[in-house]
Amino acid sequence: SLERGMFRTLSYRTYSSEKEEGNPYSEVEEVFRKPNIDDTLGLHKHSVMFDNLDSRGIIKQSKKDGSAIHVTSGDILIGKAVVLPKKSQDIQMYKNSSVYVRREESGYVDSVFESKNDNEQFYKVRLRKIKVPRLGDKFASRAAQKGTIGLILPEADMPTTADGLKPDI
Repeated sequence: SLERGMFRTLSYRTYSSEKEEGNPYSEVEEVFRKPNIDDTLGLHKHSVMFDNLDSRGIIKQSKKDGSAIHVTSGDILIGKAVVLPKKSQDIQMYKNSSVYVRREESGYVDSVFESKNDNEQFYKVRLRKIKVPRLGDKFASRAAQKGTIGLILPEADMPTTADGLKPDI
């Protein structure tokens, strides 16, 4: 039954980031951009692959072939940087403040949402993950009857009826 999809669950996690423009009380200027190793300080060493980000620094919803993009912990979802003060004629430097996938999490990009108001811009990225039940997972019915998975048998070891039918337990 588990191999055919029984008891699978779909979970979602939303990551978001916003920037406010024209705030006279803020001394920091933020920009949504695709991170660049050469001019961005504070990039994680393992997140040097930016193929899944578009020109604005936001992760794409799907690949060119239409398949979903799989992300793992440490991948950048929303590229964002703080503009650092320029020193002489050097290139403009940025400090990384991107949104990453949390530790020990992974999933597929489900949707990407963008919104702009008068002086505010924000992005939301929703990830989806299918959880397959495993040994030790707890289940409960509506009547509060709880149980845990204590044994998972291969289909060949399941009992059969006299007609050869295997019950869906």
